[in-house]
Amino acid sequence: MKTFVGSILTSNGTNMLTAVNGGGLGGPDSGPGVVALHTDATSAAAWETFKLILQPGSPPIGPGMRFALQTSSGVNYLTAVNGGGVGGPNDATCPIHTDATSAGAWEIFTLLVDDSVNPPTVQIMPFTALPLTGGHYLTAVNGGGVGGPNTQPVHTDATSVGAWEQFSFSAPAPVSPVEPTSIAINCNTNINGPANGNIAGSISLSMLPDGTYSFSGKENNSNWFPYDMSVAVVVVSSTGTALTFTASGNIDAGLPWDNNNWSWSNTGINSTIQAIWDDLAGYKWYYNVSANLDVGDLLNGVLTAAKTAGTIIQTVVTVVGALS
Repeated sequence: MKTFVGSILTSNGTNMLTAVNGGGLGGPDSGPGVVALHTDATSAAAWETFKLILQPGSPPIGPGMRFALQTSSGVNYLTAVNGGGVGGPNDATCPIHTDATSAGAWEIFTLLVDDSVNPPTVQIMPFTALPLTGGHYLTAVNGGGVGGPNTQPVHTDATSVGAWEQFSFSAPAPVSPVEPTSIAINCNTNINGPANGNIAGSISLSMLPDGTYSFSGKENNSNWFPYDMSVAVVVVSSTGTALTFTASGNIDAGLPWDNNNWSWSNTGINSTIQAIWDDLAGYKWYYNVSANLDVGDLLNGVLTAAKTAGTIIQTVVTVVGALS
């Protein structure tokens, strides 16, 4: 997905949006009078840096594009409560949150561009699935410069565009993230001595930017008994999306008259892989093989091991095989 990375200036040309703590604030119980967004910063640091993420199915970058705004935490997103229409100082419903960790309807915005001025200004509309209710715009009160614990610097209840509804980006050029051109995971497996032998083999997983994947492998059993086999591989993106690949089947005993090999092969195209491809830069992966665990239990064990290792998992997406 194409992205911008930069700051969002208010209409006074001096102030910019600040996501307090780099995001993660929301609701009236996050602290006495605390608001998630300020507009009193006059220079850009981490909290003033946002990642504008073009959404699947959006028009190209420009007017009408649909996007999510991720805060500098790399985890949280801006939320327009109720899809917009919330405002007023000290409003306990808090028009803007920054504690969402995935982009749903309230986290999607639409861009309107006014290129009659230089630099071009934009209006940011919370995207709503109910357009007949009328659109709303982000408002920076006083054109920016409002902060402090007892004010609500950003509203979402404007239904027409004035000066306070104009913003501009400090880095309007698209940024090309460092994305892998492909992902290839290969490993050897070995289960020692379930019954006087071992089960050994290999796993291969590949993915491409268009969502194409190939998940395959082979195991050989030198034990005296057959087994129910399970394999699980989990690939976790930098934003906490876990892609899961599993396979299960039977393997015969390692006896001369038995076919003591088990193999699997799955290929396809997955829309989630395509949608989060830029977030797979710096991915982490985990796996396990078992000759006695149910495949669902094995997958849950791999997910638990990933979390125990400190990997943040926000969303689990089944690409191949069993549900977690």
